[in-house]
Amino acid sequence: MNELFMIAKRNDTHDIVRYLESMSCSISSGEEYVNSGNPDFDSILNYLLSKANNNSCNIKCKVVVPPHLAIDLFDLNVILSNLLDNAITAASNSKLKQLSVFIRWDRNILLINVTNSYNTALKTVNHRYLTTKSDTQSHGIGLDNVKRIVDKYNGILHIEDQNNIFDVKTMLYI
Repeated sequence: MNELFMIAKRNDTHDIVRYLESMSCSISSGEEYVNSGNPDFDSILNYLLSKANNNSCNIKCKVVVPPHLAIDLFDLNVILSNLLDNAITAASNSKLKQLSVFIRWDRNILLINVTNSYNTALKTVNHRYLTTKSDTQSHGIGLDNVKRIVDKYNGILHIEDQNNIFDVKTMLYI
């Protein structure tokens, strides 16, 4: 994002297009794990689920959404990227390697449920999950960012963890 911002400030549209083409080639996996008919969901999820597959995760995924939803693409990306990046890391380092993604839209409510196995002991302070990564300066704000977006849509964020299964449910009113 910073690189694109700097190129844009120079008004160099040729370099912007070249940079975006390069990004597109590097994130295109060729695998299709999701085909919901919604290109926003499909592209984000296919990219993230290919990472999960590359990390030997056992993936279960079901997505039922209409072709177009009134959710900001940046907001969708924040929620899915943060939830799935954390889930993929934890699942790939666990014995079970389980990752489940369930997304459904029904009567202007978007439900997103991400569940994963984990091995590392979780850290919490005042019911707030802390990063388990050693670099605490660069990590640990993902769930806060998800919560901020969920609040923007007057939604609900519910997190449970038990028996080495981490379960995050969001409900957004769109």
